[in-house]
Amino acid sequence: MGGASKILAAGSIALMPIAVAPAWPDAVAGLKCLPASPCVSAIFGVSIALSDAWLAIGDPVADRVILDPPNAANIVVRRADIVPPPTTSAAIAGRGFGQTVTIQTKICKVKNMATRIFDESGITLSGTTLDTLQESPFKAYVAAVSQHVTSKLEMAKPCRSRSDTAYRVMLTFVYRPLVETGVRPSWAFNRPRSENVTRLHSPWVQSDIGGSGDQYINVIFIWSERQILLDQAILSVDRSDQGNATDRIDERDLDAMIEDYTQSILLETSSDPDVRDLVSESIEKRIPQDVFWLFRRAWQSTLAPFSVEVHYALDITMQSALEGYIYLSDLLFDISLESKNREINYDDIRELEPKLDMSRYKLPDLR
Repeated sequence: MGGASKILAAGSIALMPIAVAPAWPDAVAGLKCLPASPCVSAIFGVSIALSDAWLAIGDPVADRVILDPPNAANIVVRRADIVPPPTTSAAIAGRGFGQTVTIQTKICKVKNMATRIFDESGITLSGTTLDTLQESPFKAYVAAVSQHVTSKLEMAKPCRSRSDTAYRVMLTFVYRPLVETGVRPSWAFNRPRSENVTRLHSPWVQSDIGGSGDQYINVIFIWSERQILLDQAILSVDRSDQGNATDRIDERDLDAMIEDYTQSILLETSSDPDVRDLVSESIEKRIPQDVFWLFRRAWQSTLAPFSVEVHYALDITMQSALEGYIYLSDLLFDISLESKNREINYDDIRELEPKLDMSRYKLPDLR
């Protein structure tokens, strides 16, 4: 049959042996013949399976499965007829083979899967495995994305080569907080030089999938608080600066921005709307887009220190963003897994349209 596919048809030993052939109505029992071809019945096509390489058409009354490569003209050229093995019940009864058909591709099983977790704050997380992480949106993110990857691989992803080598899987999860408060741990994404590799570059997910011979899946999932804020700022159309936030903010710089916002916006006494608009435009130029988005979503009050409101708004944002960020990360993993031998680059959340349903990712106003 060529390639790495095989046809499994109901009535065969391989899939679903039929002890008693089905009693087909006499009205459909008559056979019709195609020119220069074995006969087919009136229920020809009762079962169909399609892959990227083959079209399989079942005809249980004619007791056969017709195998054909798909073509643009949608013409069945009938490359081969598959009949049941002679000792099966379908062969003995003369009907029943091909009642259901599926095309099963050769698969790469997972040889081993390893997971690493890195906390770039140095102080926030208590563990480096899922079981030892503190309860948090990040822990829920690690659990959900890991499950998605596992489920996706269990769905028998076809081999990218004709070898039987299993995939080696390395998943790395990185917690990247908004504020720089500790020493960033040393970790690296080693990208070996290899042919037949799909590489994905983005601020959310980075991956290498493929390789010659021994194949591998190497993926880094980055939970970046600042990138989440920047994505939301872009989607809210507050401003339209660059879409990739790689640097964390020094704690002293954040405190200075909070003080600047407090004095310029919250304690502004002018009742003139033009004056207030000028003040707002001025401070927007001094505060980064993502941080300004967060400040505007925090409770606009000085009854408590505004820094308290900002950190509370950050916590609520991360909780609210969890489901959408999981969806985004799962999508990027699927894109890299299903692509073949190419470079994929995304630097801005807007570049993912229309693949990404923005309504599932964009957050409503926090207030």
